[in-house]
Amino acid sequence: MRRTGQRILMVLFMLSSSVYAPCAERSAEVKALIHSVQNNFHKIKTIQGKIKRVITFGTSEEASEGFFAQEVPHKVFLEFTTTPRQQLISDGETLWSYSEAKNEVIRFDNLSEDELATMQRFDINYLLDDMAESSAYTIDLLNRDENIGVLEIKPKSANPYVARILVKVEADKGAILAYETFAPNNALTNQIKLEGYRKYEGDIYYPQKIMVKSIVGPNQTMSQTAEFFRLEFNKSLADNQFQFTPPPGAKVITRADLRKK
Repeated sequence: MRRTGQRILMVLFMLSSSVYAPCAERSAEVKALIHSVQNNFHKIKTIQGKIKRVITFGTSEEASEGFFAQEVPHKVFLEFTTTPRQQLISDGETLWSYSEAKNEVIRFDNLSEDELATMQRFDINYLLDDMAESSAYTIDLLNRDENIGVLEIKPKSANPYVARILVKVEADKGAILAYETFAPNNALTNQIKLEGYRKYEGDIYYPQKIMVKSIVGPNQTMSQTAEFFRLEFNKSLADNQFQFTPPPGAKVITRADLRKK
């Protein structure tokens, strides 16, 4: 189930890996909606809080709770303290993934630009942010109902995974409410809903819940729900929070080891 989830994330992040270039041909309404999201999310320099995650795949369900923190752009700390413990930590140069159940650590050194970008895109808003700055996509306003607008995003070059993306934006908050991806056959492949936006200090709006539903095979879906609690923004975070030392006796697997498998 974990590998399936990783493949889903890879597809989503692949959408935003294009070279940046100015996109002057977009309408004023499209630019205004994009700017509202960018204006909200770019206020966030650090974020920390508690997280509750539930992953459902078929009849299997996995629930975990923990703590997360991020310092923009590339430092990330994520720990699920529910047994068995799991950690994902990056200091911006090395990424560590620890599984207590396996007593195993996967270490990624010399992070590539794409891997560093993945650390930066800890929040789904960055997907729209990157595509907005890329010349590889067309972005049009599909419809507008007072404060809510729906953007339709299409890659200019053929993409075997994604033909179009719909993003619903609440303009006054700069909040993404929904995000849907469609395959070339127009089948829905991913559906993301962001709910319960609250206003925090610094006029930052952030959702309390993110729900992801992905089609991973014929009649197979995978669902992930993340709920956030006690969120704090733009507080000073200690550097050692983003450093990691493998527990005694833990097996350390490197990038080179993974290539051999």
